[in-house]
Amino acid sequence: MELCGPVGRDAPGASRWGHDPVLFDGMEDEIPASPSALVTCPVCSGSVEVWVDGGGDAAALAEVEHLVDAQPELGEHLAVTWHRWDRSRWLRTALGLTVGAELTACPGCASELLVVTGHGEFQPGRYVTTLQGVAPIRWPHR
Repeated sequence: MELCGPVGRDAPGASRWGHDPVLFDGMEDEIPASPSALVTCPVCSGSVEVWVDGGGDAAALAEVEHLVDAQPELGEHLAVTWHRWDRSRWLRTALGLTVGAELTACPGCASELLVVTGHGEFQPGRYVTTLQGVAPIRWPHR
């Protein structure tokens, strides 16, 4: 997977903590059964629905990890950093949230998109999901 355009960080109607748009902020018992939010496509500025439950896609997250390794400036732009313990490492946001990722397509322009989020328990019982970035992608061997 390769990035093929600018990385956006816009979400219509989202509040912000610093530079991070907040897609969900609520108590554990307020998490909806099908939690989703709208983000802005960086190609056509259309609205794209993304999941905010933090589950994400393991294959997409592996691609994000590979891209951040290959392009450290991307990690800075997404506001994610590597955390290490013993022989393990994982990506975290500036707020200390777990990084998740999903692949989706914009319904307006059909661009394939990589959506990177941060999610986790921010305070006891209070969960948040932040938008770290939305980027158009292409698969070089398809």
